[in-house]
Amino acid sequence: MTNNEMQNQYNNPPQYSNPQPTKSIGLALASMIVGIVSLLFCLIFTPISILCSIAGVIMGTISLGAKKGGKGMAIAGIACSGAALLFLMFWVSYLFR
Repeated sequence: MTNNEMQNQYNNPPQYSNPQPTKSIGLALASMIVGIVSLLFCLIFTPISILCSIAGVIMGTISLGAKKGGKGMAIAGIACSGAALLFLMFWVSYLFR
């Protein structure tokens, strides 16, 4: 290595690019967690499960509309919450027939 190459190596600092901002997946994650909780509590705590499933559908829909990431978790949250809502509709109609 020549003297000139060594000087260029030390005189030119490496160029760093700005890191890309991470996509927020908080709402999608919350939708998935609330959807799973609503499925787990379908038969035990019906009023809480109804509220959780409605909140899960709303949060998942907002997260999909925002397009900030976590698409799979948002879809899973909507699916779990929707399944819990369907099950709860049949369960409540069975109880009050």
